[in-house]
Amino acid sequence: MPILHQAIQALRPDKEFTMVDDDPSTIIWNDADVTTPTNAEIKAKFEEFKKAELAEANAKAAEKAALLEKLGLTESEAKLLLS
Repeated sequence: MPILHQAIQALRPDKEFTMVDDDPSTIIWNDADVTTPTNAEIKAKFEEFKKAELAEANAKAAEKAALLEKLGLTESEAKLLLS
């Protein structure tokens, strides 16, 4: 699920919606009792999710680098061994 969808879903858990072309101004809620989050709320939650995604990617890269170093291999050598 794209990060924008995750952010909006986090702002209104348990509520279903559709959106055209990842444009928050086109959100259509499947429940009439939902207040659409403001653009500022959506942007803040989106940035929060982006930072978390980046942190996870950095942690994976560091873990991979540590493993390669422990094995005494370069990334190219590891790829060659796995091919």
